[in-house]
Amino acid sequence: MTSEASAVLQLGRHLADALDHHDIVGRWLAHHLADLITRCETTPEDEELAATTREVILTLWKHKNRGSFRTDPYGYVRPVLEALARLEPDPAPWAYYRTFPDGNQPPTNELMTYPLLQAACEMDRDVGQLIRLAVAVASREAISKEEPWVIAASALADSEEDRAVRLVEQFSRRHRLLADEDPRTLMDSEPDSLATSEATDSDEGLTSGASSNASGPDPQAALIIALRAAIVRCRSLINQLDEISFGLPSAHQDRD
Repeated sequence: MTSEASAVLQLGRHLADALDHHDIVGRWLAHHLADLITRCETTPEDEELAATTREVILTLWKHKNRGSFRTDPYGYVRPVLEALARLEPDPAPWAYYRTFPDGNQPPTNELMTYPLLQAACEMDRDVGQLIRLAVAVASREAISKEEPWVIAASALADSEEDRAVRLVEQFSRRHRLLADEDPRTLMDSEPDSLATSEATDSDEGLTSGASSNASGPDPQAALIIALRAAIVRCRSLINQLDEISFGLPSAHQDRD
Protein backbone atom coordinates (compact mmCIF):
# COMPACT_ATOMS: atom_id res chain seq x y z
CA MET A 1 0.00 0.00 0.00
CA THR A 2 1.43 3.38 -1.01
CA SER A 3 1.89 6.24 1.44
CA GLU A 4 -0.74 8.21 -0.48
CA ALA A 5 -3.22 5.35 -0.16
CA SER A 6 -2.47 5.06 3.57
CA ALA A 7 -3.05 8.79 4.00
CA VAL A 8 -6.43 8.53 2.24
CA LEU A 9 -7.44 5.61 4.47
CA GLN A 10 -6.38 7.59 7.52
CA LEU A 11 -8.54 10.47 6.30
CA GLY A 12 -11.42 8.00 5.99
CA ARG A 13 -10.94 6.94 9.61
CA HIS A 14 -10.99 10.54 10.77
CA LEU A 15 -14.12 11.26 8.71
CA ALA A 16 -15.89 8.23 10.16
CA ASP A 17 -15.01 9.36 13.66
CA ALA A 18 -15.95 13.02 13.02
CA LEU A 19 -19.39 12.28 11.55
CA ASP A 20 -22.29 12.96 13.87
CA HIS A 21 -23.40 9.51 14.98
CA HIS A 22 -26.67 10.95 16.29
CA ASP A 23 -27.61 11.64 12.67
CA ILE A 24 -28.98 8.62 10.79
CA VAL A 25 -27.12 9.41 7.57
CA GLY A 26 -23.95 10.26 9.45
CA ARG A 27 -24.12 6.98 11.39
CA TRP A 28 -24.65 5.00 8.18
CA LEU A 29 -21.77 6.78 6.42
CA ALA A 30 -19.45 6.16 9.37
CA HIS A 31 -20.33 2.45 9.34
CA HIS A 32 -19.91 2.26 5.56
CA LEU A 33 -16.49 3.96 5.70
CA ALA A 34 -15.30 1.72 8.53
CA ASP A 35 -16.40 -1.38 6.60
CA LEU A 36 -14.62 -0.29 3.40
CA ILE A 37 -11.41 0.56 5.25
CA THR A 38 -11.40 -2.76 7.13
CA ARG A 39 -11.90 -4.70 3.89
CA CYS A 40 -9.09 -2.71 2.22
CA GLU A 41 -6.70 -3.54 5.03
CA THR A 42 -7.57 -7.26 5.06
CA THR A 43 -7.40 -7.62 1.25
CA PRO A 44 -4.68 -5.16 0.13
CA GLU A 45 -4.34 -6.98 -3.20
CA ASP A 46 -7.91 -5.99 -4.24
CA GLU A 47 -7.14 -2.94 -6.39
CA GLU A 48 -10.75 -2.39 -7.39
CA LEU A 49 -11.84 -2.22 -3.75
CA ALA A 50 -8.96 0.14 -3.00
CA ALA A 51 -9.98 2.44 -5.85
CA THR A 52 -13.63 2.40 -4.75
CA THR A 53 -12.70 3.15 -1.13
CA ARG A 54 -10.43 6.01 -2.18
CA GLU A 55 -13.19 7.49 -4.35
CA VAL A 56 -15.77 7.25 -1.55
CA ILE A 57 -13.47 8.91 0.98
CA LEU A 58 -12.39 11.77 -1.27
CA THR A 59 -15.96 12.33 -2.51
CA LEU A 60 -17.22 12.57 1.05
CA TRP A 61 -14.42 15.00 1.88
CA LYS A 62 -15.21 17.08 -1.21
CA HIS A 63 -18.87 17.35 -0.17
CA LYS A 64 -18.17 17.69 3.55
CA ASN A 65 -20.16 20.96 3.69
CA ARG A 66 -23.31 18.91 3.15
CA GLY A 67 -22.41 16.33 5.76
CA SER A 68 -23.33 16.22 9.40
CA PHE A 69 -20.15 16.50 11.49
CA ARG A 70 -19.70 17.08 15.18
CA THR A 71 -17.34 19.95 14.28
CA ASP A 72 -17.49 21.63 10.89
CA PRO A 73 -14.22 20.98 8.99
CA TYR A 74 -12.70 24.33 7.91
CA GLY A 75 -15.23 26.14 10.10
CA TYR A 76 -12.45 28.24 11.65
CA VAL A 77 -10.58 28.85 8.41
CA ARG A 78 -13.45 30.02 6.20
CA PRO A 79 -13.66 33.57 7.64
CA VAL A 80 -9.93 33.94 6.94
CA LEU A 81 -10.49 32.74 3.37
CA GLU A 82 -13.01 35.53 2.87
CA ALA A 83 -10.55 38.15 4.16
CA LEU A 84 -7.69 36.71 2.11
CA ALA A 85 -9.77 36.82 -1.06
CA ARG A 86 -9.92 40.61 -0.75
CA LEU A 87 -6.15 41.02 -0.67
CA GLU A 88 -4.27 41.40 -3.94
CA PRO A 89 -1.11 39.25 -4.14
CA ASP A 90 1.15 42.09 -5.33
CA PRO A 91 -0.67 45.42 -4.99
CA ALA A 92 0.55 48.48 -6.85
CA PRO A 93 1.21 51.73 -4.95
CA TRP A 94 -2.03 53.36 -3.84
CA ALA A 95 -3.78 50.04 -4.43
CA TYR A 96 -5.62 50.08 -1.12
CA TYR A 97 -7.27 53.47 -1.25
CA ARG A 98 -7.24 54.09 -5.04
CA THR A 99 -6.13 57.68 -4.55
CA PHE A 100 -4.96 57.88 -8.16
CA PRO A 101 -6.80 56.22 -11.07
CA ASP A 102 -5.29 52.83 -12.00
CA GLY A 103 -2.52 53.36 -9.43
CA ASN A 104 -0.82 56.00 -11.57
CA GLN A 105 0.80 57.95 -8.76
CA PRO A 106 3.10 60.96 -9.42
CA PRO A 107 6.83 60.22 -9.95
CA THR A 108 8.98 59.89 -6.81
CA ASN A 109 10.77 63.21 -7.42
CA GLU A 110 7.42 65.00 -7.55
CA LEU A 111 6.24 63.26 -4.38
CA MET A 112 9.33 64.52 -2.53
CA THR A 113 8.26 68.08 -3.39
CA TYR A 114 5.14 67.55 -1.30
CA PRO A 115 6.01 65.88 2.05
CA LEU A 116 2.34 65.40 2.88
CA LEU A 117 1.78 63.43 -0.32
CA GLN A 118 4.91 61.37 0.21
CA ALA A 119 3.85 60.54 3.78
CA ALA A 120 0.40 59.57 2.52
CA CYS A 121 1.97 57.22 -0.02
CA GLU A 122 4.03 55.58 2.75
CA MET A 123 0.89 55.31 4.86
CA ASP A 124 -0.88 53.51 2.01
CA ARG A 125 1.98 51.02 1.79
CA ASP A 126 2.40 50.44 5.54
CA VAL A 127 -1.31 50.17 6.27
CA GLY A 128 -1.47 47.55 3.52
CA GLN A 129 1.31 45.62 5.23
CA LEU A 130 -0.45 46.03 8.58
CA ILE A 131 -3.62 44.51 7.14
CA ARG A 132 -1.71 41.61 5.64
CA LEU A 133 0.02 40.87 8.92
CA ALA A 134 -3.32 40.99 10.73
CA VAL A 135 -4.73 38.42 8.29
CA ALA A 136 -1.57 36.31 8.69
CA VAL A 137 -2.03 36.31 12.49
CA ALA A 138 -5.68 35.35 12.06
CA SER A 139 -4.62 32.62 9.61
CA ARG A 140 -2.27 31.04 12.13
CA GLU A 141 -4.92 31.20 14.81
CA ALA A 142 -7.57 29.65 12.58
CA ILE A 143 -5.27 26.84 11.43
CA SER A 144 -4.28 26.07 15.03
CA LYS A 145 -7.97 25.72 15.98
CA GLU A 146 -8.71 23.20 13.24
CA GLU A 147 -8.15 19.52 13.92
CA PRO A 148 -4.70 18.54 12.58
CA TRP A 149 -6.24 15.88 10.34
CA VAL A 150 -8.48 18.52 8.70
CA ILE A 151 -5.49 20.63 7.67
CA ALA A 152 -3.59 17.51 6.58
CA ALA A 153 -6.54 16.50 4.40
CA SER A 154 -6.21 19.67 2.34
CA ALA A 155 -3.04 18.21 0.80
CA LEU A 156 -4.91 15.11 -0.42
CA ALA A 157 -7.76 16.76 -2.29
CA ASP A 158 -7.91 19.40 -4.97
CA SER A 159 -11.22 21.17 -4.49
CA GLU A 160 -11.31 24.96 -4.61
CA GLU A 161 -11.64 25.08 -0.84
CA ASP A 162 -8.67 22.75 -0.30
CA ARG A 163 -6.52 24.89 -2.61
CA ALA A 164 -7.63 27.98 -0.69
CA VAL A 165 -6.65 26.41 2.65
CA ARG A 166 -3.22 25.57 1.26
CA LEU A 167 -2.97 29.20 0.17
CA VAL A 168 -3.80 30.32 3.72
CA GLU A 169 -0.97 28.16 5.06
CA GLN A 170 1.44 29.55 2.46
CA PHE A 171 0.31 33.10 3.17
CA SER A 172 0.88 32.70 6.90
CA ARG A 173 4.21 30.93 6.41
CA ARG A 174 5.42 33.58 3.94
CA HIS A 175 4.71 36.41 6.35
CA ARG A 176 6.36 34.50 9.16
CA LEU A 177 9.51 34.12 7.05
CA LEU A 178 9.43 37.81 6.15
CA ALA A 179 9.72 38.63 9.85
CA ASP A 180 13.19 38.77 11.41
CA GLU A 181 14.65 35.64 12.97
CA ASP A 182 13.76 37.32 16.24
CA PRO A 183 10.93 39.77 15.37
CA ARG A 184 11.68 41.85 18.48
CA THR A 185 14.45 43.47 16.41
CA LEU A 186 11.72 44.96 14.24
CA MET A 187 11.11 47.36 17.10
CA ASP A 188 14.72 48.54 17.40
CA SER A 189 14.56 51.03 14.54
CA GLU A 190 11.44 52.75 15.90
CA PRO A 191 12.18 55.99 17.80
CA ASP A 192 8.82 55.90 19.53
CA SER A 193 9.16 54.56 23.08
CA LEU A 194 5.93 52.69 22.44
CA ALA A 195 7.96 50.15 20.46
CA THR A 196 9.85 49.05 23.55
CA SER A 197 6.78 48.93 25.74
CA GLU A 198 4.79 46.93 23.21
CA ALA A 199 7.63 44.44 22.77
CA THR A 200 7.72 43.99 26.56
CA ASP A 201 3.96 43.60 26.75
CA SER A 202 4.01 40.92 24.08
CA ASP A 203 6.80 39.09 25.90
CA GLU A 204 4.68 38.94 29.04
CA GLY A 205 1.37 38.19 27.37
CA LEU A 206 0.68 37.10 23.84
CA THR A 207 4.17 35.73 23.26
CA SER A 208 4.61 33.92 26.55
CA GLY A 209 6.45 30.67 26.13
CA ALA A 210 8.22 31.72 22.92
CA SER A 211 11.56 32.32 24.62
CA SER A 212 11.48 28.90 26.25
CA ASN A 213 11.12 27.16 22.90
CA ALA A 214 14.55 25.78 22.08
CA SER A 215 13.79 25.64 18.36
CA GLY A 216 13.12 29.38 18.19
CA PRO A 217 10.21 31.79 18.66
CA ASP A 218 6.71 30.44 18.28
CA PRO A 219 5.43 31.32 14.75
CA GLN A 220 2.25 32.91 16.08
CA ALA A 221 4.20 34.95 18.64
CA ALA A 222 6.61 36.13 15.96
CA LEU A 223 3.76 37.25 13.73
CA ILE A 224 2.08 39.09 16.61
CA ILE A 225 5.29 41.00 17.34
CA ALA A 226 5.67 41.84 13.64
CA LEU A 227 2.05 43.06 13.66
CA ARG A 228 2.74 45.26 16.68
CA ALA A 229 5.80 46.67 14.91
CA ALA A 230 3.61 47.52 11.90
CA ILE A 231 1.15 49.26 14.23
CA VAL A 232 4.02 51.33 15.64
CA ARG A 233 5.15 52.29 12.13
CA CYS A 234 1.63 53.39 11.21
CA ARG A 235 1.33 55.44 14.40
CA SER A 236 4.67 57.05 13.61
CA LEU A 237 3.43 57.94 10.13
CA ILE A 238 0.23 59.41 11.57
CA ASN A 239 2.36 61.61 13.85
CA GLN A 240 4.44 62.61 10.86
CA LEU A 241 1.32 63.54 8.91
CA ASP A 242 0.13 65.53 11.91
CA GLU A 243 3.39 67.48 12.10
CA ILE A 244 3.38 68.17 8.36
CA SER A 245 -0.21 69.34 8.45
CA PHE A 246 0.61 71.94 11.12
CA GLY A 247 3.26 73.30 8.78
CA LEU A 248 0.63 74.19 6.19
CA PRO A 249 -0.54 77.85 5.96
CA SER A 250 -4.11 77.16 7.00
CA ALA A 251 -2.84 75.29 10.06
CA HIS A 252 -0.93 78.39 11.21
CA GLN A 253 -4.10 80.43 10.87
CA ASP A 254 -6.03 77.88 12.90
CA ARG A 255 -3.42 78.01 15.65
CA ASP A 256 -3.55 81.82 15.73
